[in-house]
Amino acid sequence: MSASLTTVHAHEKGHYYARQLRSWTKAFISDRDELLFDLYGASKILKLNDEELASELHAHLQSVNKFVKAANLVQYISDNNVQKQFGFKSTISLATAKCWMHVLGYRWKSNHHGQYVDGHECGDVLRYCQESYIPAVIKYEACMRKWEKDGVTSELTFPTGEKPIEEWYQDEVTFYAHDHRHSGWKHIDVGSDHRPKGEGASIMVSDFVSADRGWCHSPDGQESA
Repeated sequence: MSASLTTVHAHEKGHYYARQLRSWTKAFISDRDELLFDLYGASKILKLNDEELASELHAHLQSVNKFVKAANLVQYISDNNVQKQFGFKSTISLATAKCWMHVLGYRWKSNHHGQYVDGHECGDVLRYCQESYIPAVIKYEACMRKWEKDGVTSELTFPTGEKPIEEWYQDEVTFYAHDHRHSGWKHIDVGSDHRPKGEGASIMVSDFVSADRGWCHSPDGQESA
């Protein structure tokens, strides 16, 4: 009695639910095969027992592309002709579509990579940071404006002819020819894809940004320049 009341209180239920819990518990003690089953959404899951529907869904997923999504099933069932053919009154939810993907034999897979080692802990890098970079930053900070989330916190004054030091940061990204998506729904009967060993040709896009002036651009602001 105490345990059932504590349970329903945690689930914000009433005394009726507590009586149901006690009834289910007694039935299970008498017969260990007397188990409850959650039938939520089962009506639409059972529709996959229709071999014609399952076959149509398989064909549709294969026709999409290499990287299929559960949303493809939602879109397919949204078609009025499909609903009329298989007796649907409405489309399915994304959660139901994900369950269907598992029933149809698809699993979400991704290629796992090992840890990246960028050399930040190498001895020469540490020495440069400790002996050169950090002391230089501390030295120049006296001539730099201080920034916070809401803007500048202090303005600096300099003798005539001297100007504050501005920080410019480089932002870059490198795109590789073979750097593409490697995760998605894959059928359990489909093997691994063949792909090139290397990363392929690359192109780097680089730019500079300053808290004072924004992204680097020409004096007249014309991107073409």
